Amino acid sequence: MIVSPRTATLAATLLAALGTATASGAAVPSSEMPEPLKQVRYEQKIGAKIAPDLTFFDETGRAVRTGEVFARRPAILVLAYYHCPMLCDMVLQGVEGGLKALSLDPGRDFDVVVVSIDPRENPQLARKKKAEIVGRYKRPGTEGGWHFLTGTEKEIQALADTVGFHYVRDAVNDQFAHAAGLVMVAPGGTVSRYLFGIEFAPRDLKLGLIESAHGKLGNPPLLLSLRPRDRPLQCGHSSNRSHRRRRHPDRHRADGGPVAAAGDRSARSLGSRLT
Repeated sequence: MIVSPRTATLAATLLAALGTATASGAAVPSSEMPEPLKQVRYEQKIGAKIAPDLTFFDETGRAVRTGEVFARRPAILVLAYYHCPMLCDMVLQGVEGGLKALSLDPGRDFDVVVVSIDPRENPQLARKKKAEIVGRYKRPGTEGGWHFLTGTEKEIQALADTVGFHYVRDAVNDQFAHAAGLVMVAPGGTVSRYLFGIEFAPRDLKLGLIESAHGKLGNPPLLLSLRPRDRPLQCGHSSNRSHRRRRHPDRHRADGGPVAAAGDRSARSLGSRLT
């Protein structure tokens, strides 16, 4: 679907500032969302299995299959695009910043997989974005654990549908309106947890990786209810309050059930390094 520039900008601002999550996905309340963008959200599909035969290209131009990328370690999956002017960089910076506090290393204990949702993007753009993020991460020897992929529209859509990532394109501004967040994937490609927003606490990343390593399926995330004064003031701009992490947001459990219990030797090994 193609949307107007104003609508896409409004959506990106709302999704970045609110970062809300519901039991069925992460979305701005429908009463505040322009009609074409009500589909823009994360639809939680915990337990869904990513098909192993989807083919993408990594930052070197090498063809890789999802069965290879998600085979051995838990993974953090981010759907973004590399020429994104705002929201994607905020999400990627949030991932990189949150991971810095962990003693785990990408490539040894887990992987970070970034997939472009724009089929026109190429490995050269992916390589540039990887250099930027890994350069800020500043942990030598972990470059192999960061994967920046591009692919065809068919493969991208198949992956997005599996993990419940719904987005729309603004052809006029050459941008995409999409939700902010990440997906935790267990070894073998099973979706285990979602984290929404543009900042990711080390504790949440740690818990998500432990759950994924054990094959556990996490609960739907907290629903953050923001008051009207915390919402964007106008298209393309928001109040300072809306972009600051609130110490005590109004919280509601989307699901109060316990986390499923499971485990294996490799998961216990990962867990010991996370504690």
